[in-house]
Amino acid sequence: MRTGISFDGRIALDGIVLPADETLGILEGIAQTGTLKGAADRTGLSYRAIWGKLARLEARLGKPVALRVKGHGTRLTAPGESLRGALSGSLERLAPALAEESRALAAALEGILAAAAPPPLVLAASHDPLLVLAARDLPGLRLNVVGSSEALAELRAGRADLAGCHFASMDEAPPAALAQALRAEGFAWRVLFRRTQGLMVAPGNPLGIAGIPDLPRLRARFVNRQPGSGTRSWFDRLLGQHAISADKIQGYRDEEFTHQAVAAVIAAGRADAALGAQSAAAKFGLDFLPLGEECYFLVSRVSGKDDAHIEAILASATK
Repeated sequence: MRTGISFDGRIALDGIVLPADETLGILEGIAQTGTLKGAADRTGLSYRAIWGKLARLEARLGKPVALRVKGHGTRLTAPGESLRGALSGSLERLAPALAEESRALAAALEGILAAAAPPPLVLAASHDPLLVLAARDLPGLRLNVVGSSEALAELRAGRADLAGCHFASMDEAPPAALAQALRAEGFAWRVLFRRTQGLMVAPGNPLGIAGIPDLPRLRARFVNRQPGSGTRSWFDRLLGQHAISADKIQGYRDEEFTHQAVAAVIAAGRADAALGAQSAAAKFGLDFLPLGEECYFLVSRVSGKDDAHIEAILASATK
């Protein structure tokens, strides 16, 4: 009799092919429960399907594998018990070898994929909810959320391929000194989007905050952005314009790293106000007092090698 067991766990017996684990499951089910119903429950096969498979097996073996005993259910015959033991032993001996081969194949595939996949493009960027959504939908792009100043520093140092930054201005170019420096260093910029920034306050504005001068006057609990972020720099400029010392702001040194984080602090009742993006205030149901608009820039090298990614970011961010 020609027999064999294939790599995918099938048994070949003179022209018929049976899954080894399924056949063993049927035999184990009969041996342990003494009924075909028990074997059906264990394997998920129907009563009729099990009898059909046993009949095909017995036809090839030329010997009965299982017998129905009136009043005593079904039991395995001696050949059935022997086949059960042989299959169990074969699968047990094969399991370690197959597991080892699976690990070797997985390691080889990981190496192939790692070699084939280009390294991700790194975008160091100041936080904005819109940008986070855009970056999430773009394969091959890794977003590192940092402050605007740090994003430009990462780009200059070669640790990022693109930088996202913003300034408190509607001008479609960075401040003159920065624009000149970027141009001299071989960088270019595009306007990614515009956004409104302002004071986020608790729903209903219970303190009656109308502007920056009200923060110290009303002893409002403020939550700030981290040093180096564009929003923190803007807030410092606003304090200077109103001749307000930072130590007059309660919570000036309480810092969070994203617009959503400061909005969440206010929504939780742990602060009364923060400077941030209108979209974050809307997401957390806060009142919003607009103070101005600004451009959010995407800065890249002039080489042009990142043009396709830049176009994809622009398209995603402007949907």
